[in-house]
Amino acid sequence: MLSVPYVLFLHLHVLQSVLLPYVCGLPKLFGENSFPEADRFVNVGPVSNEPEFENFFNICNRCFVESIEKYGKSLGKKKYFWNEIKSTYPALFDVLHRIKVYRHSSDHLELNPDVAKKYKKFWNEDTASVTDFEEQRFVIQQKLLEAFLSAIQTEIDSDVV
Repeated sequence: MLSVPYVLFLHLHVLQSVLLPYVCGLPKLFGENSFPEADRFVNVGPVSNEPEFENFFNICNRCFVESIEKYGKSLGKKKYFWNEIKSTYPALFDVLHRIKVYRHSSDHLELNPDVAKKYKKFWNEDTASVTDFEEQRFVIQQKLLEAFLSAIQTEIDSDVV
């Protein structure tokens, strides 16, 4: 059976390499070389503690968010993630933004007020009715992976139609 990260990798590869540039005429998300560290993403397991949770979001951020930002900078577009990606791929942007916020929460001592507010909102939405703190991390990871797959499908469906 294929892992959820591997299925996501396959869907992203189809979206990035075939549908966007050739079928839809839209720009690639990650440039010519796709996203880095795909092997680390594919091999990520379910999180069961804080270090695994932080590692998961660091991998996701490097693979997807940072690679998009780097590609945008290579095009001379400093706000590529916030402008082009947000407006062109709204479903995908929502998941990527969540990754960015969760990663910020674990890598910074203090969050700016807007990010802190989003973090609290995302955490409360993602863990609604889950009271065990360790289980909350797992639930967040699983919801994010499901939302990511759903967002990719949404973008594929909206771009092909």
